Amino acid sequence: MAMESWHPAALLGFFAAALVLTVVVQRPAFQVAAAAAALALLLSVRGVAAWRTVGTLVPVVLAVALVNPLVNSQGATVIAMLPWGRPYTLEALLFGVQTGTMLATMLLWFASFNALVAGEKLSYLIGGSAPGAALVFTMVLQLVPRFQRRAQTVFAAFDGLGMGHGRGSAAQRVRQGARELSALTGWALEGSIVTADSMRARGFGSGRPMRLTVYRVGAAQAATWAAMGLLLAVAVAGIAGGCATAQFVPVVSFPPPDGLFCASLVSFTLFLAMPSLVNAAERLRWRLSLSRI
Repeated sequence: MAMESWHPAALLGFFAAALVLTVVVQRPAFQVAAAAAALALLLSVRGVAAWRTVGTLVPVVLAVALVNPLVNSQGATVIAMLPWGRPYTLEALLFGVQTGTMLATMLLWFASFNALVAGEKLSYLIGGSAPGAALVFTMVLQLVPRFQRRAQTVFAAFDGLGMGHGRGSAAQRVRQGARELSALTGWALEGSIVTADSMRARGFGSGRPMRLTVYRVGAAQAATWAAMGLLLAVAVAGIAGGCATAQFVPVVSFPPPDGLFCASLVSFTLFLAMPSLVNAAERLRWRLSLSRI
């Protein structure tokens, strides 16, 4: 029962809850738990390729953290005075780290969402009521990767002809770039016409859409969702009680930890980590079954 086999509605509900929880918490303990859970899920879905995504997010966190004190001078601990007379404070820097971590965690959730829900599962969710919107949204998600692959093909073709875009004078490079852009645009327009004709020939939109995959909810999935619902309720109760709040200006302060804080933090972590734990358990069971052969 890996997460890939979950019902699309359950996947959508989990990612919606994960994004909301990531945004509303401010306390570093909750944010670290959310970031670790998002990274673990992306690693379980995409493997080592997930580290490339992480590598692109580290500069984002650093940039937000370092830039925030430049525009926000609030804070009691002055690290340095900027040339234009504004103080560069520790509290503003920590708030920038918090904001950057939240942004990076949200992008990690979106990366996992794109790997698990986009495509056929998204069409399953909204294809019955809005098949046109489902098709357009699916094609938009595929647009950038497809353009990148086609651009590499166009570049390789021109390189084979001795007309690479990095050769010649500046004027020649501009003209060559225009040729490559024209070839890529023409290819994209031709592909859109072929796609439209193909969908029309298959009768798309002429009747009730047929779903190629039937998702069934078994006892194991239902039990997992029930446990996640209970964990989410405890986490939300703690967040509503102020356990996940934090104050960064004028000084950094947090509410004192108590029983509700511990319960909500554990429930928050387990809820967000549940998909990764399910995937890990499924892989372990698969390896054990192979070892018995």
